[in-house]
Amino acid sequence: MNIEQKEERYRILIDRILQNKGKVTSGLYDIGLDLKEIKERELYLLEFRYFNEFLEKRVEINRRTAYRCISVASTFTLRDFLKFGLKKLDIIKSELKEPEKMKEFMKSVTRGIHTQELTQKLRRFKGQIGSIEHSDDTKLTLIRQFETLKAWQLETFNDLKESWIKWIEKAFQMAENSGLETFKKEASELLKKVS
Repeated sequence: MNIEQKEERYRILIDRILQNKGKVTSGLYDIGLDLKEIKERELYLLEFRYFNEFLEKRVEINRRTAYRCISVASTFTLRDFLKFGLKKLDIIKSELKEPEKMKEFMKSVTRGIHTQELTQKLRRFKGQIGSIEHSDDTKLTLIRQFETLKAWQLETFNDLKESWIKWIEKAFQMAENSGLETFKKEASELLKKVS
């Protein structure tokens, strides 16, 4: 391939990527609208008892993504969705809450803005100093993650502790059978520390 062929192929691939990106984004928007209707009309009851069960077993979309799609599709237009994407619109919605403020803010922001820059502009727009407050959903997610981590840490420590005790007890027996008094003494000290 010569340089001109490479440049042409590069332009074709970039165009396809941008077209497909638009399809994916509009697809997420449509998914949000469809999920909203299924939820509001309780159509999931035809097959499942709970909406979350429907999400997990029928459409295989995680709950958080589904609710974000529903929320954003309920609030914004497809044009907004294509311009900003799910994550950025979710941030805008959670921070501004009032539709008039959202529209006013979105007029001042250009397409392709990075998330970090978006949050900075939101701060200035809201007249706040410091970091943007996280939504209650984010706070609850962090709390659950830390609780899970603490439980895992305790469980892992207890499992390791049991393994250490078994290993030290076995080492202690071997030292006793072999007549290694020094090792026997060290093993019993270790056992006291771990217990």
